Amino acid sequence: MHFTLLNEKDFFNPYYRKKQIIQNEFDIFNKALMQYLERLESSQSENEDYLVANALSPFLTMLNFKTHIKTKQKGKSEIDLSISKDEFSKDLEVLIEAKKPNSKEFITHTKVNSKALHETILYYFRNREYS
Repeated sequence: MHFTLLNEKDFFNPYYRKKQIIQNEFDIFNKALMQYLERLESSQSENEDYLVANALSPFLTMLNFKTHIKTKQKGKSEIDLSISKDEFSKDLEVLIEAKKPNSKEFITHTKVNSKALHETILYYFRNREYS
């Protein structure tokens, strides 16, 4: 399997580059991003669970996403972080298998065959089966 790394110009629909950015929304995003990066930097020595709960989840919550930490799956497995349409929905829209950036299990464009990808695919199929 081969993946091609796309640049931003090829990835996004040209419409989005023409759309005007609302300054207030950009400021909120920028503030949330800076806080996320600070939390991520200060907790590099912590495990993935700590990073998800204290860095990634608050970042997404500040952007008005409904996040769920450690969603139980069949057996002992858990989805590190998931996003749903609303707080009460059991239908998960996004599954995130968190890994530290320097982890051997982290997926990259040159190393796609990784534990993180395998777990995410497994959780996707399990979630689809029970939804």
